[in-house]
Amino acid sequence: MNPPLKIAFIASECTPYAKTGGLADVVGALPKALRSLGHEPIVILPKYAFIDRARHQKWYTNAIAIGMPIGQTLHLVAIA
Repeated sequence: MNPPLKIAFIASECTPYAKTGGLADVVGALPKALRSLGHEPIVILPKYAFIDRARHQKWYTNAIAIGMPIGQTLHLVAIA
């Protein structure tokens, strides 16, 4: 038997956090299906201000906040 794969999905949207189109549906569903097959997927999203942090607090528990310069502005980025 092959060892489980560690798979990172880096996307701009994922249900239920941020959705504008079909990509959010795929990024929300595919990792769940891969986990059920024994793999270790993670999803990496931008920390949009409109995401309800209180509702999704468990995803921020181990987050590391760093400053990332984009253009002339320093943006706070969380890595969990």
